[in-house]
Amino acid sequence: VLGCTELESECNIAECNVFMEKSKLKPALEKADKEGGAELFSTIGLEGKKQRKLMVRVVPLQLILKKKLYLLIVSDLSKNMELVKELVRSQSELQHMFDAITDPLFVVDRDMNLLRLNDFLRCALNATDYSELLGKKANRVMYEGKSLCTKAEIDEVFSKGEVHFSETYSASGKRFYHKYIYPIQETEGNVRTTTSVLVYKKDMTDHKTLEEEIQHLDRLATIGKLSAVVAHEIRNPLSGIGLSASLLKKKLTDEWEYSDSLDNILEGISRIESVILRLLNFSKPKRIKRESINIIDTLKEAFFFIKPRAFKRSIRIVEEYPSSLPNVYVDPDQMTQVFTNLLLNALQAIDRDGSIGVKVSQKKEGQVTIRIADSGRGISEENLKHIFDPFFTTKPEGTGLGLAISMNILTQNDINVVVESEEGGGTAFTLTIGLPNEI
Repeated sequence: VLGCTELESECNIAECNVFMEKSKLKPALEKADKEGGAELFSTIGLEGKKQRKLMVRVVPLQLILKKKLYLLIVSDLSKNMELVKELVRSQSELQHMFDAITDPLFVVDRDMNLLRLNDFLRCALNATDYSELLGKKANRVMYEGKSLCTKAEIDEVFSKGEVHFSETYSASGKRFYHKYIYPIQETEGNVRTTTSVLVYKKDMTDHKTLEEEIQHLDRLATIGKLSAVVAHEIRNPLSGIGLSASLLKKKLTDEWEYSDSLDNILEGISRIESVILRLLNFSKPKRIKRESINIIDTLKEAFFFIKPRAFKRSIRIVEEYPSSLPNVYVDPDQMTQVFTNLLLNALQAIDRDGSIGVKVSQKKEGQVTIRIADSGRGISEENLKHIFDPFFTTKPEGTGLGLAISMNILTQNDINVVVESEEGGGTAFTLTIGLPNEI
């Protein structure tokens, strides 16, 4: 605290001379007389040290010995300003860390109010500025058809002070998330109190898809080994049964009362041999022989077997091909097998008077797509997950190996397949093939 007259312009502060500019001081004194007090700011430079920012509060005192005095209260703002700068820098760094995370990340208080969120979530919620979302209730903000979090989850973390973990899907069921809710706590004495919570929703869709694919490949490998053993063990005695039945057929006349039964035995043996052949193809696929081919020609070869059947059942086939298309590098025999299988499945899914559409296009540079769609019964969501599993079938006389073998072939030829289906709405298979220079 310093006493200073209107005429004095030098003050001793911590043994340092501070020059108060009269141009600043005099108006402050006049304002203090009029309003009972005033403030002014000054910067001083201590020798060999940084400049310091001062706030000077001026308070007029009563006249003493006919001398007018003022009380000057000097506050050093330098430290406070450094703290403010550090706080701003820390807040900025924290926001940058938030924004670097490309998954939903946000902080809420006990009442579910959004206190902070990252840029990814702001963009996902179509907000132009953070202020549009801050203060809103997190359980009322919808992300991919679901609320960001529930009141029960937040209350549990505030109550227990422990990390909450859960697995959740988006409303469409297409995205899979791991949700982590962390307590943000403050310590007062020996007591830790949760003041807010941090919610992190990690998109695990790709990881889960990869995990399911690995599991599927493991199952296929196991089934493949088992199939090879079973096929071998059945094939040998079956060949003997078939040979004996054929000899009997030659020796006996058609008038024999059990002639029809013998025909049924031979027909059954033929069907079992067909299944065994498929099992062997599945367990030990043929060696791939890639060639540069026009995929439309291969499709037309498959149609050669399909069109007569479609015509008999009044099923329309709509073909759409581009005027020019680059060659693709695949095994032509294997692709004919895949197309024949997909077209047969489409044919069997239509009761009568439906349609099968085939469209070939070069969707973007480096890729050719083939879409085979039917207007048939469609596939349920539950069954759609298993259509490529060996021995899975919904057909009374099906073996469940057709699509499993087709998937093996597509994988060997580096072809991606996407299946879309809806019960009563038909099914579509879209194959994407990379061009030779892209493989």
